Amino acid sequence: MKKWILFLISLLTASYLYAAAGPILPHSDENDSREFQNVYIELKKIGTEVNFSATGSPTYQGTKTNDSACTGCIGEYKYSWVNAVSGSGGASAYSDLTSLTLTAGDWDVQVSATMRNNGSGWSPASNAATGCGSTTHSGNDGTGVTEGLNFVSLQPYAAFGSFSYQNITTPTIQYSVATSSTAYLKIYNGPYTGGPPLYYAVIRARRVR
Repeated sequence: MKKWILFLISLLTASYLYAAAGPILPHSDENDSREFQNVYIELKKIGTEVNFSATGSPTYQGTKTNDSACTGCIGEYKYSWVNAVSGSGGASAYSDLTSLTLTAGDWDVQVSATMRNNGSGWSPASNAATGCGSTTHSGNDGTGVTEGLNFVSLQPYAAFGSFSYQNITTPTIQYSVATSSTAYLKIYNGPYTGGPPLYYAVIRARRVR
């Protein structure tokens, strides 16, 4: 009698597990697809944003509202903005206007700057230029600056004082960092008289992975 009771308990337990988990299917593309679909259902239950296609390839859904990506997550966004500041390096020098801390990972970084003459003027005869960009080197010098890659310059037409505002935007550049690093918004002022020029500028970064 005791053996029959244990047998019945085992049979009922196996039936319950079979009904809850489904049959153990032999390996095949179709069965693999079902397994991935079951994994997707379970992941949805715990609130993840990972999806699996029928072929098993993962896809990542975007947010469905106007929230921000979490710190360390793909899509994380940060920026630093300055309003009407002059470069501490003065004329014919680079200056760091602001900076961003980038944690380990891959980031796309871009800089935009609007320069207001603020009573300053540059003579075209001096071949003066102004520019903006980003590097991971701090200081009033051009270390790490590569024109056209992470830095863009322009030469004012006629005299700088002929324009109230001038605008520059750099290309997007990848910063791949193994540990936390700082990206600096760097500008360059050519020789000028009067002023100094004032900058309205932003450095922004988006985590891509």
